[in-house]
Amino acid sequence: MSTKCSVPNCHNTTKTGHLLMEFPKDLRMKEFWMEAMKRVNWSPLRKGRICEVHFTRGDWFVCGSKRLLKSTAIPSIFATTTSRKKVLQKKTKCRLADELMLLNSSEVLKGGTKVNVSEQTMVQVERNLVAEHNQLATNKDNLEAELELLNGILSLRELELFEMKYGLDCFEEE
Repeated sequence: MSTKCSVPNCHNTTKTGHLLMEFPKDLRMKEFWMEAMKRVNWSPLRKGRICEVHFTRGDWFVCGSKRLLKSTAIPSIFATTTSRKKVLQKKTKCRLADELMLLNSSEVLKGGTKVNVSEQTMVQVERNLVAEHNQLATNKDNLEAELELLNGILSLRELELFEMKYGLDCFEEE
């Protein structure tokens, strides 16, 4: 009996020669995998798997003839990614357009009543929004850099463990 990939529209199985990875036992990582798959109201079966094609080359260690998945790996290659990305971009553009229309209006609804807002107030609100956006972008960049550093440290420790376990020289697949 072959095992099938749990990703929608992916027909890879062990019979087709694909490596299938079990969902992580760690509940947080399991949730990350499920979120990456974008399957609504779905939970993997006890024997649920995701095939190797949904992981990047950087998600693997190579130890001798074995390929081992990093503990931080999250599947990221899906056929529907581009169409979902376009939908999200369109929604974001619409939301930004609505916000700009509100900023350009001299009337604001407050408790169901229209209130006139001065140009000076609108300019100040816009400046505050821009400053807040810039601060959030800086915080995001700092957190991403810190996460990248921590993932690098974790990868090195994991690599050391694989080398000790298998007695082989291991390296990250590039």
